[in-house]
Amino acid sequence: MNRTEYLWYSSEIETLEGLLKEIPEENVIERLGFESRLREAREAITGITLSK
Repeated sequence: MNRTEYLWYSSEIETLEGLLKEIPEENVIERLGFESRLREAREAITGITLSK
């Protein structure tokens, strides 16, 4: 993963976390897609090695 991809995922994680803070927990269906994408983004940057 290069630096640009890492920054993109980091930004996406921050955005998704902010969105999820605004959506009530009881809105399960509304939160579902955001939570799924957040999980995917976190997995994408877990244990990465940045390349040039």
